[in-house]
Amino acid sequence: GHGLPALGMRMLNGEAWLGNTAYHSVSLIDGYSGKVGTQVGLPGMTGRLQVVNSPGGAVITDQRGNLIKVSNDNFTTSSRIRLFQAGAATAAAGQNALYAVDSATGQIQQLDAAGPRLARIGPQISVGKPITSPVVAPDGSLYFAIPSSGSAGHVTHGRLITIRGAGRPGNHLDVVLAGQIPVAADLAAGTLVRLGSAAIIGRAVHLPAAFRARQVAGSETGNGIVGAVSDNAVDSVNADRKSVV
Repeated sequence: GHGLPALGMRMLNGEAWLGNTAYHSVSLIDGYSGKVGTQVGLPGMTGRLQVVNSPGGAVITDQRGNLIKVSNDNFTTSSRIRLFQAGAATAAAGQNALYAVDSATGQIQQLDAAGPRLARIGPQISVGKPITSPVVAPDGSLYFAIPSSGSAGHVTHGRLITIRGAGRPGNHLDVVLAGQIPVAADLAAGTLVRLGSAAIIGRAVHLPAAFRARQVAGSETGNGIVGAVSDNAVDSVNADRKSVV
């Protein structure tokens, strides 16, 4: 109701968390009525906010590397923590796992997803390079793109695995989930590959020559569909069958 930019919208079961950067707060919106269910202030959070849904509540990050959690049950906030000294943090969450990520430096820290506190799990991992598009697979592991090397990364059980051949070095590379399937998309080359736990599975899927995607989006269903969007068209790729549909 302030008429100011609200960033970090995330939908979950018909509800959406909105992060308000100017007022350093988050609001829970009923996705069906559009009404504000509650508003929670975030002490000590500064700059642009990002919101992700994790088990038991929303996790909010800011541009200084701070993270805080808001409970879905009673809307209390956890103690604010700062994991990365270099700057901004993002968070990636799945059904049973939560990770904090500094995309600029490639630092990753797994956190307790279910508890009310943002407790650390295992060691902090350093990729040593900027990373993009971190996503949490259904098994609780983390996938992300390493554009400078054209590779994808996989973090499981506190260990980093590099998956080579996801794209061309230096190209725009993103990772999305198509249901349960992690997919890496090289948008400059117009190719998509299915990621396994340690290697590429199958051959690359090529979008039509006239179609050059500017954005890709995964799907929450188990059908393996990835959406590819260009300036004036939408295409879809079945990552399970490894074919353009």
